[in-house]
Amino acid sequence: MLSKDDHISYWVSTAQHDWERALFMYEKKDFVFCLFCVHMCLEKLSKALWVKENPNNNYPPRIHDIKHLLADTSFLPDNKESFFIDSIQKYQIEGRYPDYKKLIFNYTTQVYTDELLNEAKKLKQCLLGKLS
Repeated sequence: MLSKDDHISYWVSTAQHDWERALFMYEKKDFVFCLFCVHMCLEKLSKALWVKENPNNNYPPRIHDIKHLLADTSFLPDNKESFFIDSIQKYQIEGRYPDYKKLIFNYTTQVYTDELLNEAKKLKQCLLGKLS
């Protein structure tokens, strides 16, 4: 049986893998998939925090909504973080389905991706800080 720490470690390690994949996709200039992977990383870190802060449960909700996950933790996003989460959240859905992908390719430029990656790094570090 896995301990709470094992569950948290699982989410953190898989989040790191998604972060590395995001950076690889960035290098390949696949910005939509890059941001999809960034979302997965932040979602998994949110799930790790959820597990840490919900003492009677090691299994976070099976959802992809970062704000919903964070609502059951001590992390309260400020306005800038909340706006960023809304921006990255659309890649969870739109980055998955080909018909939506076509819509977001037009505005998912390298400049836009750079902005979101910068904000993602900040949120990632904040979440990791709450997990240590």
